[in-house]
Amino acid sequence: MFLNVTVVFGVALIVTLLSTALHRSENSYRLLFETSPAPIIVLKPDGLIVDVNSRFFSVFGYGSIFVEGKKIQQLPIIAEESLIEIGERLMNPEPDGDNQEPFIIKVMDALGDMHICNVFSSFLYDETGIPESCMMVLVDITENVKAEEEIKRSLEEKETLLKEIHQRVKNNLQEVVSILKLQRNRTTDEDVQWSLKECQNRVYTMAMVHENICRADSLSSIGIKAYLEKLARDLLIEYMSPGQNISFEIECSDDIEFDLDGIIPVALITNELISNSMKYAFPGGRKGMIRIAVEKTPDNSYRYTYSDDGVGFPPGLRIDKTKTLGLRIVRAFVRQLDGSIEFVSGTGTKIIITFPIKE
Repeated sequence: MFLNVTVVFGVALIVTLLSTALHRSENSYRLLFETSPAPIIVLKPDGLIVDVNSRFFSVFGYGSIFVEGKKIQQLPIIAEESLIEIGERLMNPEPDGDNQEPFIIKVMDALGDMHICNVFSSFLYDETGIPESCMMVLVDITENVKAEEEIKRSLEEKETLLKEIHQRVKNNLQEVVSILKLQRNRTTDEDVQWSLKECQNRVYTMAMVHENICRADSLSSIGIKAYLEKLARDLLIEYMSPGQNISFEIECSDDIEFDLDGIIPVALITNELISNSMKYAFPGGRKGMIRIAVEKTPDNSYRYTYSDDGVGFPPGLRIDKTKTLGLRIVRAFVRQLDGSIEFVSGTGTKIIITFPIKE
């Protein structure tokens, strides 16, 4: 429970001064006790109320007759769970009597309104070291609690609204996917079909981002491993021809999460690379494997590695000069991530993209 540090310090000082004054001078103690800005109750270890300051009565609206000669357990104004907490404190004083951990109680005033109070307590000991009484200072934090609850409700409403927006965006993008698919089925030109399929999958990739946000516990981040697994699976199903056998592996820690600004570029990069592999890397219906790895590096960056065991890039290909739309899109999103891209020569295709972790 949030409480202003100044208030905590002030209450602790009041408790310390009262404890010191009680051992030195009854008059000094009484002056501090009655002029305290916070309600104070002094109890015997069995819960008997031995002293209550005037601030208690002015805050809660009761007269002194209401508490005289009673144990705190007999006061109907204190919530049952609060009485249990007070009883446990009285029965189990901390070894250091001047440093009791504060706790929360609920007190009903004379008008029937419930007050939430933070309680700071201190035990007073006799000459033999046995606790003879406990001083409890009550700080009313009802308004703070209400403000926190209102903020929480407001945030929950905004979160619900944002999820609804993401849901609608996802639905609209899926409509676009359906339209592109219908358009694709209306042509027999294979090049046109492939181009429409690529557009369809780009839109689908973005729709998946919004779908994951809708389902996630947090709107600020998405677990990248589960997202890439579903994306790769769906794209392979879409691209594979009958009888073709392409599998995939995702290597990524479960705790790596990207925000919206990070997941969309990574998702679209993945889409383009898988599309490129399915179009060029496995001719003649050959089997193959696609691997994607995402890891954190010691220099506070992410390393995204994409590889396949296909035929690889043509010899002499200048990747920075290629006019292929998919690879141009990849380079554009790498720039958006403020990253760098490396094409590793050898068997198959291997691409390493490094980009900084943004706080």
